[in-house]
Amino acid sequence: MRTSKALGVTGLAAILLSAAVSLPGISAEASAAPVKTIAKHKDTTIDLSTDRVVIVMEGRDLNTAARPSDLEADFVTKVGLLHDRGIPLTGINVYDWTGESKPLVHAGNSYASWPQLDALVNDDGGALSSEGRAHESLKNMTPAQRLSDTCGVLQDYKARGFNASGMYAYSGGPYIDSYQRSLVSTCYAFGRKYSTGMNTMSKIRYPWALKVLSLNGGCASRAAGCFGGHSPKTYTPSAWLTDHFTPGVGQVAVLQIYHLFQGHGPTWDCDSSRHQTVKTEDYCLSDVTAYLDSLPASVKFVTIDDLAKAVGRGPGQLSSGPSTTSSRG
Repeated sequence: MRTSKALGVTGLAAILLSAAVSLPGISAEASAAPVKTIAKHKDTTIDLSTDRVVIVMEGRDLNTAARPSDLEADFVTKVGLLHDRGIPLTGINVYDWTGESKPLVHAGNSYASWPQLDALVNDDGGALSSEGRAHESLKNMTPAQRLSDTCGVLQDYKARGFNASGMYAYSGGPYIDSYQRSLVSTCYAFGRKYSTGMNTMSKIRYPWALKVLSLNGGCASRAAGCFGGHSPKTYTPSAWLTDHFTPGVGQVAVLQIYHLFQGHGPTWDCDSSRHQTVKTEDYCLSDVTAYLDSLPASVKFVTIDDLAKAVGRGPGQLSSGPSTTSSRG
């Protein structure tokens, strides 16, 4: 079982204060105080045959749904809580939904800003991956638009000082094998493929699809429903994660999180013995930390870029795709 450490990184502390947010039950000033410095995550070497690996990813770099931070953990808080455990976060980013100087609000949700992503990568040692320009399905695009949404957008990230080639996350629907083979695999290390399973690292190969578990909320009982509604999925208990999503030797478990809640609200209950949320992308923060803290000390927490380098598909090891254009088509 892992033990967590005290939060204390200068860059992360500064952005906590500037964003006027705090960790649950702790003031922003106290959260930012450098009680004990934890080193920035550095590139980690992975032995594909013997290591046990976990990658934690934030879906769409969600900030909040305009709720107070004592109810829903915002982006900076999630980065801090992971960093407190020595875990780097890999953000899955929608380019056009990223705020220039502060979190951007779109369709009722708030998304991380470029300064927050800069702190994630350059201060904390996290990484970025791409979910395209505007969270649209490749199926609904022209060939020029598909190129722009995949390989093309990487040039725009590069112009801002970021690498996002670790993974392409298919927006608005499932993994599409034909596009993965002909387009995405030419400029990204991996393409996201939803699964409840883990990856055997020595068997990750062309077309470079990577299994990712999207951490689902839901009612404790789909039949009974909850909060006056019915969820499409049943809530995933933290015990299930510990039992079924702890990597063995030579495996990598990739966990994707979205909205993380505390307490009790109109559409979630993270207080009672039966945690539940009526929305699929909502989950209880305490269950995430319970799972992470249950993992053996031998598990390596890495970024998507660390894994990409381990299989020979890191930055500089890939082509620019069929074209390096960043035209929107």
